[in-house]
Amino acid sequence: MQAEKTESMQIDVAVDEMVLLQKKYEGVDREKMRAWLLKKGLPIEVVTRLDDLWDATTTIAGHVLRVSKIIFCRILEFIKTYPNTAIGILIGAAIGALVNAVPFLGPMLAPITTALGAIAGAVAGAQLDTGKDGLQSIIIVAKEFFMMLIDIFKAIFNKNNQCAIARM
Repeated sequence: MQAEKTESMQIDVAVDEMVLLQKKYEGVDREKMRAWLLKKGLPIEVVTRLDDLWDATTTIAGHVLRVSKIIFCRILEFIKTYPNTAIGILIGAAIGALVNAVPFLGPMLAPITTALGAIAGAVAGAQLDTGKDGLQSIIIVAKEFFMMLIDIFKAIFNKNNQCAIARM
């Protein structure tokens, strides 16, 4: 009985956190976001796909929540805070994609080059974003990134890794 009550309270807390995040991003305008993404060079096809996600909603405990908009806004906050890190990761991933295009060996080498390129790009970008050298810079950025993910997942999952959305 006590376990059920505790689990129910955790789901209520998760829903409350999602409602607060939704209120935080309520004023984010889709058209301004589209313009910003296009200005930053994101292809129109990607922006259009993100547009579809922007409108996705789910009902949790009687609240209609725009979960995908919340996640999207949190990720964009991170990118705006650490733009060089994001660019470094993308460059590393692009190198992996180019290596994948090499006949025969490309598909075998691509996972390794993508991972190494993304890590190297993240480290170089983090150094530019934080003004700190080496490991200290990546620790700062990684901590921020994982805190962002934790905020999102705490709001969706309870302690038993069961989705609050699916349970409602």
